[in-house]
Amino acid sequence: MISIEYSKVLSLPKNEEISKQKTFLDSFITSDQKSDYLNQVHDHQLTQLLKNKFSHKKYFVHIGLGGSSLGTEAILNSLHDLQDIKFFYLNNIDPDDISDIFKQIDPKESLFYIVSKSGGTHETMLLLSLVDEYLAKNISPNYEKKNYLASCTEANSFLWNLSKKWDIPILDFPSTLGGRFCVLSNVGYFPASFTNISIDTFISAQKSFKSDLQYELGDQISKISLILLEQYKSGIDETVLMPYSSKLRSFGDWFVQLWAESLGKKTNGKSFGLTPVLSYGTTGQHSQLQLFIEGPKNKFFVFIKIENSKNSLKISDNLGSQKLNHSTNLEFQKIMNSHLQGVKSALDDQKLPHITLKIPLLDEHGLTYLMLFMETLTVMVGHLAELDPFNQPGVELSKQLCLEQLKNIHS
Repeated sequence: MISIEYSKVLSLPKNEEISKQKTFLDSFITSDQKSDYLNQVHDHQLTQLLKNKFSHKKYFVHIGLGGSSLGTEAILNSLHDLQDIKFFYLNNIDPDDISDIFKQIDPKESLFYIVSKSGGTHETMLLLSLVDEYLAKNISPNYEKKNYLASCTEANSFLWNLSKKWDIPILDFPSTLGGRFCVLSNVGYFPASFTNISIDTFISAQKSFKSDLQYELGDQISKISLILLEQYKSGIDETVLMPYSSKLRSFGDWFVQLWAESLGKKTNGKSFGLTPVLSYGTTGQHSQLQLFIEGPKNKFFVFIKIENSKNSLKISDNLGSQKLNHSTNLEFQKIMNSHLQGVKSALDDQKLPHITLKIPLLDEHGLTYLMLFMETLTVMVGHLAELDPFNQPGVELSKQLCLEQLKNIHS
């Protein structure tokens, strides 16, 4: 379901190195609970009950920070195409953006879904407090919270206890999953259930991916992780993700958090990190490609190629432009992929390293494979770098310092 092309400039690792890395992967899958992102940890029955309860809603407002929102946005912005329900994301505490969202929704027709694994994320609690006041003001001071709110959090967290007190529905945030590894769980599947996206296909693809890891797919991910570490040792410390699809822009945002927060760590007394850089074709060719070709040679490029599109678009010879001589009556997807090949050839000319991930179609199956591929690759690179890809100590420090700053302001 996913295949990989390697640029000629890359020196491929030895078979024994790949085998050793693959042995770690096999052990991780079978013995580490953190590999649950590969498993079915979704409460399908409860999700369906809640979906039926709120099926009349016209606005779905997803409240969460970082991994509690980015994965959901990636799924919905990649695949959702229905118009009878509109999605909004309260994923920041920017007052202007929040006010704009409130202006676009009808509170009586809205469902607010609050996601926080810890159940106490500062910004998320600020947003929940604001939403509660907004609903009390615009519906009734004694509005029935269970008809407008739902949450996803760990048991016994502040949000869990508050949800019990307010008698609002609670979905389980799997305890074995961190925020940036939680997308294929209740966190992302509940919002997706309100669309024409097939959750069953996602779950089936999860099973297929995990099975495929035992064979060639696992070998390929092992190989790429070794390549990335070797490139890092030679000064290649930036990872450019460049999907040739506008619909994968939010997927890119999700990848940025996954790659940066998982791998930007101190290890063995030294700093390690592969700084993610997001681009997308063909738009990025007209904004970043100049830098990529002639700028610092410290970048590793990961392209995503969609081999077939869901929609067919062609042009006829109606402009009389010589530049279009070889583009008439060709599918736009083929033209898009020709642009991708042109960029790859230009990188080859400059001896810049790259790989291409190819999927047949951007659908539930293809997106599942892309997400699980990136998550597993993150784990494998973290293993080679001798760091824990599942924690985020630097983020925790910033949260503590922020709260101290607020205390000083408030006093």
